[in-house]
Amino acid sequence: MPPNAISLRSIARLIAASTLCALSGCATTAVSPSPPPGVIRIVSSLPYKGLLAKQSKLISQAIDLAIEQRRSDIKGWSVEHQALDDSSGETGEWSREREQANANTAATDPSVVAYIGPYNSAATSLSLPVTNKAGLLQLGPTATWPGLISGGWNPGEPASYYPTGKRTYARLMPPDAQQAIAAALWMRDLGATSIYVLNDGSTYSDGLAREFISDAHSLGINVARQARIQRDTAPSCIPALTGAHPDALFYAPSSIPDAVEVARALEGVSLKVGVFTTDVPINNQFLEGIPSALPAWRSVFNGVSSLPDTPAAANFSDAYQKRYKEPPSQFAANAYDLTNLVLNALQDGAGRDRQKVIDDVLSTRHYPGASGNVTFNKDGDITNWRMTGYRLTNGRFAQDRLITNP
Repeated sequence: MPPNAISLRSIARLIAASTLCALSGCATTAVSPSPPPGVIRIVSSLPYKGLLAKQSKLISQAIDLAIEQRRSDIKGWSVEHQALDDSSGETGEWSREREQANANTAATDPSVVAYIGPYNSAATSLSLPVTNKAGLLQLGPTATWPGLISGGWNPGEPASYYPTGKRTYARLMPPDAQQAIAAALWMRDLGATSIYVLNDGSTYSDGLAREFISDAHSLGINVARQARIQRDTAPSCIPALTGAHPDALFYAPSSIPDAVEVARALEGVSLKVGVFTTDVPINNQFLEGIPSALPAWRSVFNGVSSLPDTPAAANFSDAYQKRYKEPPSQFAANAYDLTNLVLNALQDGAGRDRQKVIDDVLSTRHYPGASGNVTFNKDGDITNWRMTGYRLTNGRFAQDRLITNP
């Protein structure tokens, strides 16, 4: 039969699968039949297998909760959440083929007004051009790669993700670049005056090193020296680099093995304030591979472990736990807020007008969300953020402080 033809048996299977998933709360990769008049869909694309399955479930539940709470607000429309799985059955990781298929499913369905996800920044870079061409709003509860929105570290970013030239993406996680300013603020608070900067030559490490140097200068911190290292040369070059005894060192490792080698090379090195890194080393594999005689090691995670102390966050957390019998994560709160921003546009009469939904959501200012006060800049990044500083203590990372943007 032609590639676009669907047999009656296939339609029956799709309907049965959709019914089963609606009852069980699972995600599907099947394309649902065209919706009847009066239906508006919000599609999510998340990995429901592998290590991220738990977080995906929490996010999906938050989307469902927002829709359940607001059904009576959307006059004349029935709002549905279609949860699609972009993970591979073999690896549990996100799949290029599945993410591409999910984006195409959403883009070609006229009832879809928003696409939430995917979880991974690399997956987002694949689906965003698809949704952008379709004039479909895409929302990120978890993605952090800077180039998805602002001037990136890879050539052509962010223009390569927006073939129409129009912005159609917003997210509620601060970009990775902001870990640099958070680390610089932390160093300044601890009295560091002489800073060395390392990078391993990767796009990620080099980009963050440049961001940090710029941020440190803006805070009046002297960056005395910088160097590019490789994993196999770290043992010989780091002792020479730190021979002048700087107060602190900044390093954004691109992988856990790279972080381990630098940690081993720093064994016994005296640093008054210590080593500051991004969140890559916050991992058991790093902790298992490092020596015991390390200078103070601090890592910045561009997120938080708890919701803000606000009425909106408390109301969301209470309703979530009552509905699902488990606490929500920060990513779930992000998804809840993003869904509510879409529902606000629908309540204002956007209907299936994708451009009106985009305009309404991207113009959000001072929305009191469960994740915090939400204001997007002109490109779709949040203007305020909170990050967590962790310190390596007694062989584990413990939360040390909350860092907010200046």
